[in-house]
Formats: sequence, structure tokens, C-alpha cells
Amino acid sequence: CFLANPQTWPADDLDRLLGTNAWLSPFSAALEDAERVIAVRNSTCNIYTRLWCVFELFAAHDRSKPVHAVGPRLPADQKDALGLNAKCSAPKD
Repeated sequence: CFLANPQTWPADDLDRLLGTNAWLSPFSAALEDAERVIAVRNSTCNIYTRLWCVFELFAAHDRSKPVHAVGPRLPADQKDALGLNAKCSAPKD
């Protein structure tokens, strides 16, 4: 994601690049050629609460790409460990 989507761009420019269909995003296109996906968990932000991160993992699974998760692990019994409560960081998304 961080290599395919220029996250430092101004929000309006990034919105135009990503469009309204996440399956057509630069990330999704890059995923087609990827051999595997690395999901980097950290103690600052739970990636499973961010809808884009959950979409990326779903897209990888949908394309049968192996996902290797690294970093701190949440207890599996927490809803936030499964992406069930994921939200967009910007209300308009």
C-alpha cells in the first residue's frame, strides 16, 4: 500500500487517483503482480481498525496471495483483531 498509493499527496489529489472503486486503485493493480503481502502491525495503530487496511488484506486473500503478518499481535477474541469494526479515517470515504 505505502509503495502503490502516494499517501503524502494532498487528500484531493489522492482521491482523484484512487477514484471510487478500490478494486481499480494503484494498490489493487500492484497486488496483481505481487507474490505475497506483508501486513505490518504496530503498537501505535491497530491496522484492523482501518477499513483500507482490511480491504487490502481481503483483496490479497481474494487473489490467493500469501499474507505474512509481522509485529504485535492482538488477542483473537477482540473484534478489532478481525476488522469487524473497521472504519474510514476520513468521513467522506
